[in-house]
Amino acid sequence: MSIESRAKEAVASFAPFWTEESWDGSEDTKSGTYLTFNATSMPHVFADGEVPYERYICQLHLYCPRATNTVKMRKQIKKALYAAGFTWPHVEPAHDGDGGHYVFEFQGLESTGEAEDGEPDN
Repeated sequence: MSIESRAKEAVASFAPFWTEESWDGSEDTKSGTYLTFNATSMPHVFADGEVPYERYICQLHLYCPRATNTVKMRKQIKKALYAAGFTWPHVEPAHDGDGGHYVFEFQGLESTGEAEDGEPDN
């Protein structure tokens, strides 16, 4: 399962989830709560020179109306991401004039197909 799929599966019950590729612009994002995801990958190299995993630096963005109390939801999202095999997220408020915005930063590993057992060594 891809990093994006793991993140989406972990948090899909909290709010609609989009990526840059999946959002078609048809939804009105100004009035609701939604999540977006992005990730940067880098090789996770071991001593034998093989690259069995890629390490992803991930960001999950929670957007909501400014007055929304998200304390409980943010705690639940952190727990859900951790339970899905990611590192415990760091959360940074990034509000602007349009509404509430929280950035969850975390890491995950994904096999490149070179690993013998197919499982990350978290």
